[in-house]
Amino acid sequence: MRAGGWMRMAAAAAAAGAMLLLALLPIGPGRSGEPDRPAFRTELPAALGQSNLVDSLQSLGLGSRLERVEWSGSVLRVDLRAEQGELGDIRWRDDLRGLAELCFVRSSNVTRLLARLQSERGGLSAAADLRRTDAWIGERELADWSGISLRGDRLWQSRLRLVYFDADRPAR
Repeated sequence: MRAGGWMRMAAAAAAAGAMLLLALLPIGPGRSGEPDRPAFRTELPAALGQSNLVDSLQSLGLGSRLERVEWSGSVLRVDLRAEQGELGDIRWRDDLRGLAELCFVRSSNVTRLLARLQSERGGLSAAADLRRTDAWIGERELADWSGISLRGDRLWQSRLRLVYFDADRPAR
């Protein structure tokens, strides 16, 4: 046999040996011992409705700041009471983010969120109008708003259709 023939036979023997070794290895769960998990999330967002609206809003920690909630069709209207100072602006931003995540990520049937902020005296301080069809709305964009100042950021005011009023304006 020529030298090339011996090389081919050696390569075939090595390949057969590798296949036998692979066949002997146990096939089981992943390296960490955890069961395999699907690559895609199969759970669908829940539909928001009268039966779970209160629980969903309570999970956001809005608590005593909730003034009024109205659910009609696919539109959620929420009125919140403002807090004074810079902490109030941060809380308003975080409340808007939480409401948007609830409406557009964790639920499937809300098409529009109307949120209003009332001053301690009952006047309207701010209003926001968010829609599921807005191009920027997504799970990643709603994840963290910690670096955003809603009062000074024109981009976010435009995205949220956010308007600030004099606090003395009466709410309707």
